[in-house]
Amino acid sequence: MREKPKPFEVYEHFKGKRYQILCLAKSADDLSEQVVYQAVYGDYTIYVRSLAEFISDVDAEKYPAFAGQPRFRKLSAADLETNLTAARPVTESPKPVAAEEPVADAKPVTAVHPAKPVADVEHPAKSVASLPHPSGAELTVGVQRTVTPKTPAAVQETSGESVLIRFLDAETDEEKLNILTRERRAFTLDMTEAMGVTMDMEFRAEDLDGRLDEIRDYLLLKTKYETSRLH
Repeated sequence: MREKPKPFEVYEHFKGKRYQILCLAKSADDLSEQVVYQAVYGDYTIYVRSLAEFISDVDAEKYPAFAGQPRFRKLSAADLETNLTAARPVTESPKPVAAEEPVADAKPVTAVHPAKPVADVEHPAKSVASLPHPSGAELTVGVQRTVTPKTPAAVQETSGESVLIRFLDAETDEEKLNILTRERRAFTLDMTEAMGVTMDMEFRAEDLDGRLDEIRDYLLLKTKYETSRLH
């Protein structure tokens, strides 16, 4: 049995789209485990799907070209560092597939992992976080791949995506603080929204420098507290 997804991990759907785990939850009706996750493309829609279905294999009858493959594949840090999503090898040319659709029979869920409240998960909603799209290319599912040439601005955006991913993947507050201090100029105002969500922060400042200072002070305080507690 595959391991349960954890908050802030990023998974790739077999159709090629990427999603970030927000939290694990339980159905208010039957206490079955649910996964609440968010698209990191488009309007960043939030979805809810049963854990059993989330970690299952692709329906071989419905999608024979992807038979035996997991519905969602966990991405490693190395995967997230790449600027392009590698096309999946297939034994036959699959028909064009639509992007992930919301679960029609989604039910209210009760979060069991600390996270930002998800309002009305029965209907897709816009997230408060504005995560950048991790891929700068137009892709087709199969062996062909068309890459959109990048302008200097796009190159800069890709660099920013990399530093945000490294910040979110950092295992300790000290590592996050080092990344923030060393590469402060690479962060954008939109990125602070995602950073605030992952740390459960409410910003007072509206400008970029003010928010980065708040994140720095928050991490410094947590690091100091953890150090004093261990001694």
